[in-house]
Amino acid sequence: MARTIRISAEDHARISAAVALAEAKSDGEISTMAARQSDSYAEWAVLLAALVAFLVPALVAIDSRGFNDLLVEITGAWHVDYSFGALAAATVALQLAVFLLVWLVLLWMPLRLMLTPSVLKRQRLHEAAIKAFSLSDTGMAWRDIEVQRSDDGACHLALHGRAAEAAERLGVTHIALSLSHDGDYAGAVVTALCGPQAAPDSSPPTSSPQESR
Repeated sequence: MARTIRISAEDHARISAAVALAEAKSDGEISTMAARQSDSYAEWAVLLAALVAFLVPALVAIDSRGFNDLLVEITGAWHVDYSFGALAAATVALQLAVFLLVWLVLLWMPLRLMLTPSVLKRQRLHEAAIKAFSLSDTGMAWRDIEVQRSDDGACHLALHGRAAEAAERLGVTHIALSLSHDGDYAGAVVTALCGPQAAPDSSPPTSSPQESR
């Protein structure tokens, strides 16, 4: 069952005004979509927790005597040199504890979003766009829409295959992309400008193998 997203009247007016202003400056029509939250990036949280946990054996190897003394303090033993097996078991237990601790901390969505790589966010962006607009039904693959980053840090869309063909057929002359995120929310605005006829040198950006990143 679909869940309703409630937007306050103030936010609705602010979004409507921004869309109207953008449409007034272009020949395109902007479709606005709202999501309860951005991608959860749950697998990234698990991967990051595992990477931190894998550092535990290296730290134990650097100072095995200190780790042995720490176990003595915890267990209350008296000047015990634990065997290799006991130290290994304690290291595994510590790894599990670190993994769970990091994973629990990353349940806080703002921190998870802050630590998520931009390349993963861009990938999820065009995957979500294709699913939201049911573009897969047209034979368009998610790789047909690529989010690229310029040398100055700005992002733009590059179209390939069916996506490029559709844009050319519709007379798209320029595509503008804006990405942002704040706390639990992430947003993207894509504006396609269309003209009666696309100029030969104003077709939507496509990438050559040398330009792909």
